[in-house]
Amino acid sequence: MAQFKEHEIERPDFLGDSWNDSSWRNDACAHATLFLTPDESGEGPVVEFWVNYPDPKDREVEWRYDVAFQRTFELESGSDATLWIGEDEDVARQWARAAEIAKTIATEIVANPNLLAANTFAELRDLCDANCLGDQEAFLSSCGWTGKDDAKDEEALNASVDVLNGAQSIVDHWLRARAGRRRARTGELTVTVTRSYVVCDGYHRRVFPAGRDGVPTSTEAEAWIRDSGRSDLHVVELQVPTKVNA
Repeated sequence: MAQFKEHEIERPDFLGDSWNDSSWRNDACAHATLFLTPDESGEGPVVEFWVNYPDPKDREVEWRYDVAFQRTFELESGSDATLWIGEDEDVARQWARAAEIAKTIATEIVANPNLLAANTFAELRDLCDANCLGDQEAFLSSCGWTGKDDAKDEEALNASVDVLNGAQSIVDHWLRARAGRRRARTGELTVTVTRSYVVCDGYHRRVFPAGRDGVPTSTEAEAWIRDSGRSDLHVVELQVPTKVNA
């Protein structure tokens, strides 16, 4: 089994090639990220999958696995929505598969602009047969769905429900995040916070929060760059919208 690049932690086999090793040496444990849409820039949404040391004695935090949704990769190493935290490897495997299916759903939505009008997964059902988007049907078939044998189909539904519900939950978080950004552009949200980021080779980020009254404090970030002795780092100031109207 392969190992994460910045930590002596084995990379689980359920985190396949579509997952980027985003481990950062200053983090408490390793993690990988999966872009949900074809936009793999800093603006692209991701699922973040944290993997801790197997032995609890080696951990700085208690959990073994942590799965989170991030509305943009620029905010990676934070958390917009925690999807699941736990120790069970089988459940972790289900969430990894759910994220991969969510990616296929989101990709199909992006390819059909009329579907982007949906603000939630529930609204998506009003625009199309949302249960058929992406790889959902293929996954259901892989669980034994026949469409003819009621007993087998019930078993298939039971076997697939956690993964498909997880996938739809991730897509729901993404659609809600897009809706929030649309409201921000139309004035329903007000940008009030600025954060400073240290960016390393386009993939790793160390966050330095805004100072008092939202004024960015880049001094600490710049000092950290100098102390690191690296030439590939720079500070980026990012405005983060704060909702003021529901």
